[in-house]
Amino acid sequence: MSEKAFVCKILTPERTVLDIPVEKVIVPAYDGEMGILLGHTNLVAQLGAGECRIHTKEGMKRYYLEGGVVKVASTREKTQVVILGEKSLAEEELLSRKEELDKEWQELCEKRRFASEEDFTQYLQRRRSVQAKRRFVQRLEKVQ
Repeated sequence: MSEKAFVCKILTPERTVLDIPVEKVIVPAYDGEMGILLGHTNLVAQLGAGECRIHTKEGMKRYYLEGGVVKVASTREKTQVVILGEKSLAEEELLSRKEELDKEWQELCEKRRFASEEDFTQYLQRRRSVQAKRRFVQRLEKVQ
């Protein structure tokens, strides 16, 4: 591990997505993006939906995160970042689902009637989720 590297883990209820040394992490916090470097102050923050960028010596890895928390535990010599996410998808996984996301988005845009307030709330949550995933895919396509 290099001098400025620290450990980053991404965990979901289903699996350990990532557990590697990194140089920088940028997460989609609930109220905006947050960057984390070696020596960052200790904190726990709520995550929103969006792109997580993991910078390593080899380059950058991108993940889509949705919900959860990020915990930073830091001393002068050591920093550890643990991302506990409800959902996490690597960029390759999301790109392979592009057509499915577009179809789901089209269905959501066509829906106009709701049986109850709860039905409407679920619709909004699903729409936000699909919209965030589609934005992430669009950014990835611009990069490639």
